[in-house]
Parts: sequence; structure tokens; C-alpha cells
Amino acid sequence: MGMVNVLDWDVITQEEFASMVFDSGVIVKNFNPSTFTTPSASDILCATSGNIGHNFNLTTVNLAEDVNNIHILPKETLVVTGYENPTITFTALKCTAEMFKFLLGFATKTGNKVAPRFNTNTETDFQNLALILKRVGGGLAAIMLSNALSTGGISLTTQKGGKGTFQVTITGYGTIEAPSVIPVEYYSIPAVDVELNYHEISVAVGNSFNLTATTTPSGETVTWSSDDSTEASVTSGGVVTGEAAGTATITASITVGSVTATDTCLVHVTSAGA
Repeated sequence: MGMVNVLDWDVITQEEFASMVFDSGVIVKNFNPSTFTTPSASDILCATSGNIGHNFNLTTVNLAEDVNNIHILPKETLVVTGYENPTITFTALKCTAEMFKFLLGFATKTGNKVAPRFNTNTETDFQNLALILKRVGGGLAAIMLSNALSTGGISLTTQKGGKGTFQVTITGYGTIEAPSVIPVEYYSIPAVDVELNYHEISVAVGNSFNLTATTTPSGETVTWSSDDSTEASVTSGGVVTGEAAGTATITASITVGSVTATDTCLVHVTSAGA
């Protein structure tokens, strides 16, 4: 499997999100869909181990409901009057001081000591979090909660001979500075992948071999490159030729929309007759 570089995410509806089937997920801090690629270890709050849930509902009223002589409720008079704060619930395995601080919501961490507090720090307690999920069949999806906070406290479940798990609830909050912005967004990335038939191979100087790339979606145009064409060159069709003794990395890449996927093959070039 190659690597995926995400330059932009497609915004999708809640209904589209609900129709997807997922394999696994992670909770990521500092999520920004316009710059997100692969999260660093420090940005991954925890991996989810199951029991993922999400809730978000708008409340509406139809202004024509009490108007005389209107026998149907038309769409033109339907307005949104508010929303329930969006939540994400999941099960987590990670048990660190940082995780305990997050679960408490309002807490201070000093070394490995975590102490709850009663006051709110709007600068540090709230953060943008995203649940990023791997879709069955390929691709990714994400729910981003703005100004998110753990509101479920600490709930630890253990069983004999098994690992302990945390039941986590996080809630997104709006802000007085932008009262019309609802603190939840949904994103999707299509299944994009490129897979080479070889990932490491040896070839003698002057000899050639074919690299083939299987793409998802199928039939995508593959771009080929070598990080040292003086040792191993590659044609636009994936034919690799040993040029001089040494090593070179051949890269195959495809781009679908804003998503780029790559895969590589390490080529060891040996002297002719060696």
C-alpha cells in the first residue's frame, strides 16, 4: 500500500457520512482540512477501539404553522431555531497523564499529576478535534468538532484478563464571536491508492525490468520518477534500467482531485556480470 497525501477534503452532508462503513479511527488535535496530510504522533490524541457514536440535531420551526388558510407547511417558512451541541462518543485504550487531563475537561497537569479545577480557560481547554475514520473499501472520512471539550468525565471499564478501556464523550461548542457558525463539519476523501508489483529489487547495469502500478480508481495516469537517474532511470511507462552501480528509489504517483498517492521501489544496481 502506498502513502496518501491529502491536500484538501471534500465537505459532505451528515446523511452521506451516515451511509459509510468504517474500519478504524483516530482522534486528531489541531485538525485543519485545508492543510491536513498525515498527522504527527503529537497530534494524535488516541486511537478508537470501537463503540463510536455521533449525535447532532437541528431544531426547526415552520412560521406558517399557525397561519389561517394555509393547509400545508411550505418550505419557504421553515427556519432553524437552534441546534443541540454535536457530540462524539467512542472507546479508547490510551492511559496517559495527557489523556486523563483531556477526559477531565477542566484540569491542570503538572508532570504526571492531573488535578481537576472549577474555572474555565477558554484559551487552552477547548480545541479543534477530528474523528478520522478509515472507510471500508478505501478512503477516509472525518467529523470535526470546533471548540471541543471532553464532557463525559472519566469512565474506566476493566475486565479480568483484558485491557481497561475509557468511555469518552467530546462536545463541540460555538462561540460568541461567531454565533452563526455551527461547531461541526463533515469531510470525505475518496479511495486513492497506487500499488507497485515490486518494492525492492536488484538489477545489473544495462539490464531493465518493468514496474507495474495498480491504481485505485483503476486506469489513473501514473507519474514515474527516480531520485538518482544516473544509477537507475525510469521511463514514462515504468521501465527501469540500471545505469551505474548503486541504489535509487523509483516513485510512482497518481493524483485524483486534491489527493495524491505514491508508492516506491528501492532498486539495487549491481555491476554487469557481478
